[in-house]
Amino acid sequence: MLKKIRPEYLLVAFITLVGAVLRLWDVANIPLMNDELSAIFRTHYSSLGELLDKGIKPDGHPALVQLFLYYWIQIGGENTVWIKLPFLLMGIACIPLTYMACKKWFNSTSAIVCTVYIASLQYTIFYSQLARPYICGLFFTLIFIIYWTQIVKENKYQWKTIVLYILFGILTATTHYFSLLTIAILGLMGLYWVNKESRIKYIIWNLVLIALYLPNINIFLQQLNTGGVGGWLSEPSATFIINYFDYSFNFSWWIKSSVIILFLCGLKSFFDNTLVLFSFIVFALVFLTGYIYSVVINPVLQYSVLIFAFPFVLFFLFGNIPAIKPRQLLTLVFCILCINVFSLIKERQYYSYFYKSPHQEILTEANTYYNSETKKPMVLLFTNSKFNQYFSEKYKYNFNYIDLNEHGDSFMKFMHDTLTAFKGDKLVYGTLSSENPMWLPYLQQYFPYIEVKKDYFIGNYYILSKNKSNNTIEELILDSVISPEPINIDSYNEWTAAYEFNLNKILMHPNNIIDIIHELEADSPISKASIVSLLMNDTTVKQWREQNISVFQLGQNHFTACHSLNMADCKQLGDNLKLKFFLWNKGLQNLRIKQIRLRVRKGNPLLYGFYEKL
Repeated sequence: MLKKIRPEYLLVAFITLVGAVLRLWDVANIPLMNDELSAIFRTHYSSLGELLDKGIKPDGHPALVQLFLYYWIQIGGENTVWIKLPFLLMGIACIPLTYMACKKWFNSTSAIVCTVYIASLQYTIFYSQLARPYICGLFFTLIFIIYWTQIVKENKYQWKTIVLYILFGILTATTHYFSLLTIAILGLMGLYWVNKESRIKYIIWNLVLIALYLPNINIFLQQLNTGGVGGWLSEPSATFIINYFDYSFNFSWWIKSSVIILFLCGLKSFFDNTLVLFSFIVFALVFLTGYIYSVVINPVLQYSVLIFAFPFVLFFLFGNIPAIKPRQLLTLVFCILCINVFSLIKERQYYSYFYKSPHQEILTEANTYYNSETKKPMVLLFTNSKFNQYFSEKYKYNFNYIDLNEHGDSFMKFMHDTLTAFKGDKLVYGTLSSENPMWLPYLQQYFPYIEVKKDYFIGNYYILSKNKSNNTIEELILDSVISPEPINIDSYNEWTAAYEFNLNKILMHPNNIIDIIHELEADSPISKASIVSLLMNDTTVKQWREQNISVFQLGQNHFTACHSLNMADCKQLGDNLKLKFFLWNKGLQNLRIKQIRLRVRKGNPLLYGFYEKL
């Protein structure tokens, strides 16, 4: 006779099925993100040694995932579904693994609640769809927790358990340095939990694990010396951990309310279960280590690197929930799933927002528009050159574009000459958030009107026109003449008067863009003069920026200079900021400012929406 399946196992199977659907939805159209494309390009080496020297050591991650991708792509090619498939499967497997790990620590109700959140939060779904080390690390970490628990709590020292403990310890350690940190903290804390009689054996097997990791130490030390990813990450703010929990729970008060209610349900026995406090300590140590290292040495802390310790957050929050009857548990699971899926689809717009890669979408839009027009537009792309080439070859795009990836004085001359010589009426412009926001107002000196604007995560697509039409979009929400009268500056004036504005009064959205525009005249070439902006909190300068105006002159006596601030990049500076700006006449030359304008435009409300509230 067949054994009757326990109801909780059927419930875990159902939760896993829902989690699988959420991860595999429209799988053929899950986009490749920047990090994935970079990893794909780093598989294009002819030998393992070249991969190690050029594709792994310069990166900020251990070798395992890049090595896997190298061989995986050799087997099945660069089809997007093929590349993502192992990560999707590991993401799905993390759902029952969470149940198994949590059940060893707490009761079935707690384990199933933790499992529901792992299955249905954007945090875990997104990293399951990303061909990067994060979901692999979570997958290996969960298995490591299971075998760590068998050794430390259940005192099982069978060879199978020991071998698998060491194996998954090595896999976890070589996947990501924060997954290594997570299991290292867990291993050290195991010295407290393990039976005194078994402590020597526990230490021995962990020394074996460390010894087997030693061949990776050269890569670790080289990446540590080069700084890893710290060259482009910013230092975490004081509110990082608050923002992290906001992000983890979809920025949703529906989800956060459900979490708080469930946490309060177990508050009565909070101090009776030391494993709950243990879970808090593990996550806290991982976070604090990353935070202190990022502030003191090199910025490495991101939301992604805390995913390996995220199960301990759930264990802490839900570990004390008392056991409830199967029907009540089924109702609870259904309610949590409804809230989380609603938040994912409606609040976070996950499947409409994340499923649009700016690199691919900009190229697709430009290709479609270019080939539909009889009089061909000019296409300017301020995007990633390698990504453009990759998608153009993959999807057989057929249009001419100018790749704007050179800067400096000669670049500005090229732009001026190209735009002046073009006789057409339309300009297609695609840009990423990493580019200077002053390019749009600069281009509008030649093509003043916006006919199409499409916002993406970290990118924008525009169609600009020389002529106003019924399709014209008004991007400006403020256009103010600051200095209606001309201002003469001579060799005795190094600074103009400063203008000051309270940002709370001029901004309509945190992602608005401010343009400071000076219309200038000069009888001779300008060598040293800049528009300077300061963002201040009371009397403290939080940010100083300047824009050299000589690059706009290009031999002209009469020209317009732009200095733009994307306020989406200034949120970490705090609230109640003031904007102060002036012209700095460093070269003490004779200048004439005909007019100064302050403009505020809408910007891209979705720019960093994947990591912020929409």
